[in-house]
Amino acid sequence: MPRRLFFAFAFFLLSVSSFCQAQPSSADLFFIKLYGGYGLLTPGSYRGNSTKQDYENFSSGKLGAGAGLHYGAGLGLVVNDFLNIGVDAELLSGKLHSSTSSRNTYTNSHFQQTVSYSVTSIIPNITFKALSKPGYYIYTRVGLIIAVSTKIEFANFDSSYSTGSGAVTLINGDENYYFKVNAGIQTSVGAQFNITDKLKGFGEITGYILPASPTHSKQQYTTTSYGPTFSSYSTVTSYNYTYKRYGSYAPVSTLNSTGGADISANQPSITQDINYIGVNIGIVFRF
Repeated sequence: MPRRLFFAFAFFLLSVSSFCQAQPSSADLFFIKLYGGYGLLTPGSYRGNSTKQDYENFSSGKLGAGAGLHYGAGLGLVVNDFLNIGVDAELLSGKLHSSTSSRNTYTNSHFQQTVSYSVTSIIPNITFKALSKPGYYIYTRVGLIIAVSTKIEFANFDSSYSTGSGAVTLINGDENYYFKVNAGIQTSVGAQFNITDKLKGFGEITGYILPASPTHSKQQYTTTSYGPTFSSYSTVTSYNYTYKRYGSYAPVSTLNSTGGADISANQPSITQDINYIGVNIGIVFRF
């Protein structure tokens, strides 16, 4: 287990043990919950590559990774009248879009990119009841995000047209980033209210912060050229990058059957943050 996860779990267990003194007044000791939500803001999130330096115009989305729908389920224990502990499983996914273009005397060019991402996380958490009334209570919750599966994929399309020769060049690229377990923090403020004796509803504002660092990536670009004076031809270039905190690039390149290259190299570590501030609504069943 990574050191940061070990200390986070230790803090979680110590926090629970310090509050597990009183007994709950209700006979229902356990609960399950289902919820869904939407990421409205994405402060500090990864936004993809929205521009190419040699292009004139660009367009990118206002939000970054973490925006959009997420949903999950949880199981928990009512420790006492002021404290619950639990563990949630959450899935979030979404897409980012950006494009750039350039038009001048010699070429017309256009680049567009779609970034698809998904995170499956396990979130052990503690809920503190801040204000309790007979029909509802207000709470805060803090959880440790353990991202057990993270996927980030790029689909790139780059096209250029030479106004002089009539030649067209198309580049289709796919990039896949691979991750080990990453850790982050989730915090929430919300209210839970009675529907029946055992069924409750809740709404909350939630913050989700996940720094995601890939271990390696596989990228493949297919370049196709054609024009009025020559037949079309394609080359494929593949990149296999390993991300490290320190070391040498040590690139290794070999020619492949298409006339392109297969390139392997080390790269400096990168972080593709996945953050959101959003709202959740859901139901809780106590038993």
